[in-house]
Amino acid sequence: SPELTGQWEAKLTKVAQGELGREQFMKEVRALTAQVTETIFAQMPTISSTLSDAEILGSCPICKTPVTEGFKAYSCGGGRECSFVIFKSIAGRKTSKGLVKLLLAGKTSQVLKGFKSKKTKKSFEAALKLDAEGRASFVFDRGPRDDSSGAPTKRAATPKASKASPKSQASKAPAQGILQQTCPQCKEGHLIRGRKGWGCSQWKAGCGFVLWFELEGHALSEDQAVRLIQGETLDDLPPHVGPARLELGAMNNIQKVAP
Repeated sequence: SPELTGQWEAKLTKVAQGELGREQFMKEVRALTAQVTETIFAQMPTISSTLSDAEILGSCPICKTPVTEGFKAYSCGGGRECSFVIFKSIAGRKTSKGLVKLLLAGKTSQVLKGFKSKKTKKSFEAALKLDAEGRASFVFDRGPRDDSSGAPTKRAATPKASKASPKSQASKAPAQGILQQTCPQCKEGHLIRGRKGWGCSQWKAGCGFVLWFELEGHALSEDQAVRLIQGETLDDLPPHVGPARLELGAMNNIQKVAP
């Protein structure tokens, strides 16, 4: 809200003028983060219950509960316990109910136009399919096929092969899964699965770490997430995303790395 924004701007001014200590300021930031996160989590079941009368588009491929349309995503009745989610906008392109039904049927879509990279602002084409965790992922190289309507599809441009470094090749099979990883920010909690990303089990204590499931429309695999947590630079991402690594700070995020 404008009022809350003004309050935090005033606090920042006090920090700059030496009237408010940095430790106290960060303590208040962590407390607000925990409060907002807890409020969102508490509201999720209520949000799901409002969708009980919505059109059922299919069954969740993970937990087999009905999939319905929400405000920002198509989700199932499994709530936070299920990893399935299809966002209503993927890389700037709207996701129709028809496309969701196709993906829920276990099919791969035809090559679609209209995707756009957030960082490079370049448009690209790709097909979509659901990955093993029930999230929409890009398919960049597919042979000619007929979709459910029998129309021929266009072959996606073949991305240039990137030579993976020995370090990334050696880490293709991490010894531990993502949920066994220690939070890289607070070093005390372990990672847990949320609705839209992996967070820290110490979020109630003020740790605001989140690693989102999607990076510029690309669904991160658990292997890629583990490698980011362990400090590696990913060089096996789609061409429109490019190499990237996790940067921790006041707002942890994924930074694109120049090739």
